[in-house]
Amino acid sequence: MKPIDFRSQNGTLQLQIDFTVSTVDSDSVIVNFSVIKNDKEKLKFEEMLIQNGDSKLTLESPEYLYFEKRKKNYLSRYTAKCTTQQLIKLFESSKWVIGFNDNDSHFLPSKKFTKNCSILNEEVFSVYF
Repeated sequence: MKPIDFRSQNGTLQLQIDFTVSTVDSDSVIVNFSVIKNDKEKLKFEEMLIQNGDSKLTLESPEYLYFEKRKKNYLSRYTAKCTTQQLIKLFESSKWVIGFNDNDSHFLPSKKFTKNCSILNEEVFSVYF
């Protein structure tokens, strides 16, 4: 699945998140995400919360992977895991809000994701899971 783009409400941060369903353990999903900023300061957090109406997915203690410069921005990459059922529940609606523990930054999905979320739910998750 291609990365899903999110922007912070104030527009200063960008988040890209992608999901990989394990072929070995069908109940395991790898969640990789990148935080893109225009400064070198690493975003400090202990958990990431993805909310979608009544559904909540908490990724506790994501593993830090790497830090790199991309043009004029800086990218920090992380990874975590969730269950397939948690992922399916998230894609039931496109009204996602992502936040990091006590940080005031909240991320909202791009219009493209909002448009394509129902297609993913109907054509991927309802068929394979």
